Amino acid sequence: LEKAIATNPENSDARVLNAEILLARGDYAQAYEQLQEMVESPVTLNGLNWRLQAGLGEAALGLGRIENALVALKEALLSQPENPRLYRLLAETYQAGKLEPDAINTAREALKLSPDGLEMLEWYANFMAQLGQLQEAIQALRTATQLAPEGAAYWIGLAEMSLRQDDRVAAQTSLQTALS
Repeated sequence: LEKAIATNPENSDARVLNAEILLARGDYAQAYEQLQEMVESPVTLNGLNWRLQAGLGEAALGLGRIENALVALKEALLSQPENPRLYRLLAETYQAGKLEPDAINTAREALKLSPDGLEMLEWYANFMAQLGQLQEAIQALRTATQLAPEGAAYWIGLAEMSLRQDDRVAAQTSLQTALS
């Protein structure tokens, strides 16, 4: 990939992919720098703008630049309004910025886009629990247990949330199901 970029530095696809790899590695500063450079360059992005903005938002969030992250993620959502991953990132950004009502509403939008996705349900449950929305977390885990009754992790998560609400009977039932 680096060779492809060195050979053709204007290869937008390779440059965005390289920045996404940096994000996956947690190298937010270098990813942010590369993506910002691409935003400022006159090179045509061939439909990559939303990925560029999403990457900028994720990198900015990783660097604690909440306002920059919000701007970039909202820009990405303009062209990808059905992308649940973007809503997840935006919800996490609102949470990091201590904007809880926006975080909760955005997380709900993410769930609407993927209501049967097990990964989404697990993320949603954990996210809502962090924000003190235990009933919504429990409902997401109940849905996950209905979709994947063999998924012990969902039953255990449901037991944990039930205990947090002092519902020992529901917690015990969930643990028994997880162990059976």
